[in-house]
Amino acid sequence: MADQDYFRFVKNSFRSLGLGKVSSTPRQYLSSYILLPLLVLVYAMMLFNFKYKSNNVFEFTEVFESWTTFGHLLSRKLIAWVYSDKFEGIFEARSSFWHYDSCGEEVAERLRANATASLRMIKLFRWVGLGAVSVICLAPLLVQDGSLPNDCWIPSGNKCIYVFVYVMEVVFFIELALMSVAIDGFFLFLCTDVEAQLVLITETLKSVRIAADNSKQDECFEALKTCSVHHGFLLKVHKTLNDIFSFFFIFNFLMNILGITIQFYILRDSSSDVTQVLRSVTYIIVLNIQGAVIFMPASNVEIEAENLVNEIYNVDWYNSDDPKVRKFVLFWLMKAQDPLRMSGGGLLNVDRTVFLQIAETKKKQEAMAPTTDEGKEELKEMRRVEVDQSGTNGRSDHVDFCGHQDNCSYSKLYVLMLLPMHQDVQDKIYDEIVATFDERIIKKSMRLFPVVSGVARGLETDVQRG
Repeated sequence: MADQDYFRFVKNSFRSLGLGKVSSTPRQYLSSYILLPLLVLVYAMMLFNFKYKSNNVFEFTEVFESWTTFGHLLSRKLIAWVYSDKFEGIFEARSSFWHYDSCGEEVAERLRANATASLRMIKLFRWVGLGAVSVICLAPLLVQDGSLPNDCWIPSGNKCIYVFVYVMEVVFFIELALMSVAIDGFFLFLCTDVEAQLVLITETLKSVRIAADNSKQDECFEALKTCSVHHGFLLKVHKTLNDIFSFFFIFNFLMNILGITIQFYILRDSSSDVTQVLRSVTYIIVLNIQGAVIFMPASNVEIEAENLVNEIYNVDWYNSDDPKVRKFVLFWLMKAQDPLRMSGGGLLNVDRTVFLQIAETKKKQEAMAPTTDEGKEELKEMRRVEVDQSGTNGRSDHVDFCGHQDNCSYSKLYVLMLLPMHQDVQDKIYDEIVATFDERIIKKSMRLFPVVSGVARGLETDVQRG
């Protein structure tokens, strides 16, 4: 069993919010039947608020900020409510995790250091979240302009409803800070645990060396089977974790980009006051930490799974005279070849590459946005200027150059979209492909790179062919 002290912090946070089935009945009732409906009501009022906004860009950013902020809380509450059985199943499944000491003290110390770092990050995240809540909720009181922590529709300026919405927003902000610890911390610690288990399997395989005598072969074969069974168990845990957070990955990705883009616009606008700048900076820090807690651990699991594949490949199965050992290693290697990757609905890969792409997108948006009134006037003037032929060519070269810098997926997407709209062009392309890639080319490719690259059988006697 893996070390329980590290995960207990998240488990207690999860159940203290009334999210688990073993939570006390009053907490479950408060979370599911009181706070959740009130959250949906306030969120609907925020959405309805868009109807009463003018063309002022700051008013629109306030509405979008409200949507993204409370959208984070709503998404976390919904996955905790919908997948409560799977959460509890994972809590129970951790009792089957190997203990960190199973491969020696040196490995155990390294794994405990990773778990301690994750625990510190979650605790830091909790205090940063509560600090952000304090700033956001106290800012309207300091300004004294009758505003709310997050912009929301108030019917006819009713004072009682204003007080009610203000109190509920404060409650929801506090709940969001604690919910992030429970949900995001759950994901972070479980990824850390799965990564540790993969390390333990890899270290165990390093000690498996098949000898010539049968007694050692049987011992090594039992070790291989134990590692394979535990690896299969981890694959199921990983799949369950991905099922729980699949929708959350996509939502978090979109809300992260949308929310931070809005905040960068506020920061770069010269008319922003001190309160708006302070809120924006706090918001950006919190969202970046949230993104790191999700994307980085998932990527670490994928990397450690690749290391395990390499170690399976290094097992000296060729020294065994037992065909079942060879078959076992081969089929286990084939099973482990699939990347252990988190994805959002099959549309978004959750890894550090995507996280860095988000940061790059933010930089590009920041660089493209004009910061001064003069810059905005220049942008308007550029839109009115007629471009001659040389200017058009220059812009085309610029687009071609930028196209090399970004992913080509958008180009493929629009090509596949336009082809069905122009059937005659699609038929021509089809005929060209058929004329080029005929049967001879396909057979030649299959001869050079066979589909079946290996056979999981060994000959016991020499065979003469031809």
